[in-house]
This record gives sequence, structure tokens and C-alpha cells, in this order.
Amino acid sequence: MSVSWSQAALSFLIKIGDNDPIASNHVQGNSVRKVLPYISLLLFCLYSTFSYADIAILIHGYQSSGHQWRSRGVVNQLHAQGWYDGGHFTQGPRGILGPTERGETHHVVYTLDLPNEAPILYQVEALNKYLQAIRKMAEDERIILIGYSTGGVVARATMVFHPEHRISQLITITSPHRGTEAAYFAYIMAKSPMGDMADWLGLDSLPRSRQLFSDLRPEDTGTFLYWLNRQPHPWASYVSIVRVENRFTGGDILIPHYSQDMRYIPAIGQRAHIVPTPGDHKLTARDGIVLSKILNFGF
Repeated sequence: MSVSWSQAALSFLIKIGDNDPIASNHVQGNSVRKVLPYISLLLFCLYSTFSYADIAILIHGYQSSGHQWRSRGVVNQLHAQGWYDGGHFTQGPRGILGPTERGETHHVVYTLDLPNEAPILYQVEALNKYLQAIRKMAEDERIILIGYSTGGVVARATMVFHPEHRISQLITITSPHRGTEAAYFAYIMAKSPMGDMADWLGLDSLPRSRQLFSDLRPEDTGTFLYWLNRQPHPWASYVSIVRVENRFTGGDILIPHYSQDMRYIPAIGQRAHIVPTPGDHKLTARDGIVLSKILNFGF
């Protein structure tokens, strides 16, 4: 639809140039003034073409699923601000299951399911398959990745390993970009005899998540995050939604604020922006309001 508008504007401008003798006389300053309104119309329509391509993909965190974005009210808030709920993707034995066509809406948002207890690189390849499917139905559109908690690290790693997807923006919410002590202690527990007794203790996810916990250990020489944070990152917009303390909340006790902030990633630095928000680690409908402002007004 937007392409046809820009094509129509271009044809209209060419026709004006052919039929208006003044427009053909480019040396006269008055002719330039007469043509300017038509150029403005063309530029406006071209802008509409480029701004049309907006797809946001919501990526969940550890021990969760894509439906969390709906149950916590985030998708509803985005929908209220002009972002159409395009549906949910999942992976089965036959491959990707989910929407096969992009709706004729200006902005669309999708959710998906990742193997949330798997190592980061395993989740990266799962996300890569989703992006391949989405690119087939939206080859030239802008894609924005929005990751909550571990999902933000998965999204960023996917941009590093698969730059061919041309991600325009990454927004992360309370993501442990520089690791977290909580993951370190969970990793130690998974390695200990407690890991062997996890089923008896009702901690059956502990051994299954051992490599993921290792991936999310605090950044230090030899760790996965130390390596990732020093790899070249694609040129894109990077935005960190960071939990901060206030008189009502103590902030995020699982992930320190500096770990949530992508400005502290050596490969990104001051290219990143920060949006401080009150609260703890939980995803809430308020995040949907913050996201809509970032998506609709940008940086």
C-alpha cells in the first residue's frame, strides 16, 4: 500500500514537470518555488514507505514463554498505542508454526517460544529460525527485537551471530548483559552434589540449566559474556530499560543496574541509551507503556 502511494507521488511529480513549462525552466527561481510543494509531497510519501516497515518481536526470559507478554499486559498496552498483535510463533517437529502472512497494519508485534533452559547459543539458533521465517513474509521491513531478562542477551547474541537479519533496534528489559551473581550461584549448585539430587528437591530445572547458568555468570576473562561483549555488534539502536530504586521498590535484586545497562558493554558503549524505570525484576504492563513510547517516539 505504501509503495503504491510513493509510486503515485513520483508519477505525479514527473507529470507536473512534463506539463508545466515553468517546471522545465530550472534556471528561474520562481519555478523552483512552484515545484517545491510537489517535492514535499513526494518526500512525505517516501517517508511513509520507509516508516511502514515496523515489526517488533518480543523475546521472553528464563523459565517462561512468549505468552508471558500477554498475561502481564504488555501486548495489550502496545496494542492500545498502535501496535497490532500479529500472533504467536512456536517450533514443532515440522518446523516453525505460526503466522504465515503479515497483516496490512502499520506496526505489528509477534511473540515466540524459545527453549528457555537451553544454553544461549542454542537459543540463538532457535531465534534465528524464527527470524528466517519472519523475513520470508517481510523481507524489507524494519525488525526490532525486544528481550526481557535472559531474552535480551539471546537477542543481542543473535544480532552478533546473524547480522544478515538487519535488526534495526534492540530493546532489553532487566537483561544481565554483564552477568549476575544469581546465575553464578545456580551454576555452582548445579555442579555440586545438590545437582544430582535436584529431582528429589523439586529443582529438576537446575541440572538442565547448568550451561545456561554458566553463560550468564558475571563477566570475567574466559566467560561467555566477556567474549560476547567484545565482539563487533551491528550498527543499530540499542536501548536498555533499567530498574532503579525508589522509595517504594528496592530495584532489581537479581541483576545489578550496571549489568542491565548496555552502555557498559565495550562493543556498544555510548551508542546505547538508557531508560530508568522503577520496579523489581518482574515484567509488568508498565513495561508495555514504556516500550510504546520508545517505539513510537524513539531516540
